[in-house]
Amino acid sequence: MNCVFELSLLVIKDKPKRYPYNVMVWQRAIFCTYDDADSYIRDNIEDWHVLDIFCIYVREKPVGSMLYEEECLAVWLYDERGNLIDKRLCSNIGMSEEFQWRRYEDLRFHPGEIVEVLENDEVYLAYLPGPEMSKKDTEHYNEFVSDKVSDASDDVYTVLTTESYNSHQHIDALHVFTPHLKIHPSTSKRFRKIYEANLLNDYKT
Repeated sequence: MNCVFELSLLVIKDKPKRYPYNVMVWQRAIFCTYDDADSYIRDNIEDWHVLDIFCIYVREKPVGSMLYEEECLAVWLYDERGNLIDKRLCSNIGMSEEFQWRRYEDLRFHPGEIVEVLENDEVYLAYLPGPEMSKKDTEHYNEFVSDKVSDASDDVYTVLTTESYNSHQHIDALHVFTPHLKIHPSTSKRFRKIYEANLLNDYKT
């Protein structure tokens, strides 16, 4: 199969001071190999310092196929400093390829953390609900779901913006980020309160 590697450079718009804020694709580039795309990022990241970079995606796409924007055979995610922070080597085209559940070491975020969520071109704050999970808990869960059919759509973080679990969303793991903006202490306190309330209401033992 002939493939190309599409690099998308996302930047933050209008120098925001609070959430939510917006991002946009600044430029795209096409490469013949992933290594070429990776080298291009490393060679040029210093020159991009004038841009307010949000993140960089590299997606492997088959040549000669009509695809939606984020459909790809594999995807790599870089932060604003050009560091590779995540990847998914599983096709989401037709959701026909089996997804291997993430190991504890591959989870960038854990319950109780405040995160940024990228949804279309908007970025907002949310938190991860649920009790804390150890490495052993994660391994036990992966073993429990190992016999279930899974695909790239299962590579998600569950997030909330309110106390009610009924409002939860399943967000693509590569659309969840460490906050780029400074979070006001009152916002941290508010999220901590609703996290604890949700924990008390929805995870009673």
